[in-house]
Amino acid sequence: GNTVVSAVTSATGTYSLQWVSTYTGPVILQVVGGTYTNEADGTVEAGPGATTPMRAILPTAPLSGATSNTAVTPFTTMAASRAFTQSGAAAVTALVATQANTTIEPMYGISDIVGTAPVDPTQAVPVGATANAQQYGLMTAAFAQQATLLAIPDPLNFVNALATDFGSDGSLDGLSGTNLGDQTGGVAIVPVGGTVPLTNLVGASGLVTAAGVF
Repeated sequence: GNTVVSAVTSATGTYSLQWVSTYTGPVILQVVGGTYTNEADGTVEAGPGATTPMRAILPTAPLSGATSNTAVTPFTTMAASRAFTQSGAAAVTALVATQANTTIEPMYGISDIVGTAPVDPTQAVPVGATANAQQYGLMTAAFAQQATLLAIPDPLNFVNALATDFGSDGSLDGLSGTNLGDQTGGVAIVPVGGTVPLTNLVGASGLVTAAGVF
């Protein structure tokens, strides 16, 4: 719950944190404020608010003196939401953080969601960019495209809805708090600014389809 170090991102969203603590447990990174460019239509949008920050969880803090530039994306935000739910009132453990991150990765064909910097798919591919980084960037842009397809004005509201969906029960079923044993008891999630609830497809195969549209 204590802020150890902070930084302001560059115009392109990059940042660098100089780690100054000997703490060795899991670390929560969160991003608030600023602006970002909606990949789907090029408009400039307000960044995440203080009550709904973008987040990422590192299972182990960097060594003191090390530099951190962990990716903070919709996917790391979904994983963080799941880790918080699983932990309840207790602190997030390294095992829970690792499990949350690695559960998300194969769902979208991405490896190392916290250690990979996604490539901006609206720009020329940088020299040396890996296929994984390109896939990561494309799937991240798919959130904006899917929000457009669902008539949700702010893509971050779609991100927050999926974070709630996956975080509540580890399933992308469009419901919050589903009983995983029999898939009952869930509450429909309607993204802020949207008019219809999420379905069990929009954040799964629907996101892949949105990437193709993009």
